Amino acid sequence: MLLNDPTTSTNASPIRLQVLPDTLRPPPSRPRLRLLLGIPYPKVIQQLWAVLTSFMVEEIVYCPSTLTDLEYLKSSSLTPAKYLPLIREGLAQAEDTQAPKVFVLRDTTMLQAIQDTTSRLPSSATATTKTDASTETTTSTSCSKFNVNVNLMQQAAQGCCKIVLHIGNYPSLRQCYTSFVKQQQQTIDPATNIMGMPPPPGILLAIGPERGWTDEEVEAFQSTNFMVASLGSPILRTDTAIVSGVALARDVLLEK
Repeated sequence: MLLNDPTTSTNASPIRLQVLPDTLRPPPSRPRLRLLLGIPYPKVIQQLWAVLTSFMVEEIVYCPSTLTDLEYLKSSSLTPAKYLPLIREGLAQAEDTQAPKVFVLRDTTMLQAIQDTTSRLPSSATATTKTDASTETTTSTSCSKFNVNVNLMQQAAQGCCKIVLHIGNYPSLRQCYTSFVKQQQQTIDPATNIMGMPPPPGILLAIGPERGWTDEEVEAFQSTNFMVASLGSPILRTDTAIVSGVALARDVLLEK
């Protein structure tokens, strides 16, 4: 391919670009991972945008939990003007072009969203989606545009293994996922299933803010078929717990 450099004289030699097939790499493996996060300290939110994007998370939903300081909702860290540049940094780090979808729910709490079986995305929710490789975004305040007609948790987790992280004596994330996959496989009749085994399910991972989830929230998660998992006995910082949980979920999902 020949290109003329407009900054040089017309007599200059053209620039020659050559694509070497041997240097091309396949696109990176993408896990089917969605996050449901209780809104943490704004500084933590800001630190996580690039990191979560580099993990190739499909969707990030922020929602205030019972223990969330509602002043955090006013933080600029939850505005596109602040987080889009950080998402671009994450895309560059991962050599990726597909930005995560971002939802910020402001008019409901996590407990209300779980318990309300007719829940829709609130009118003040903002959704950010990638429209091209330059990560342009569109923001909408209209519920109808998302066609959300069912419970928020069910809408976000169709076919997913739903896991909520909590402190306590609970199975590991891997054990929960393995158990879910086995249960799914047991419901498939090989004699009648001509399409073969379905692809491994994705994961919807719920992680709380500072001070974690309340017992009432955990019970509500369990009532909507979330499995409770633990990262072990140490009490982790919020950012550490989120990054650790995402890394473990990604490892499980990409395991051959």
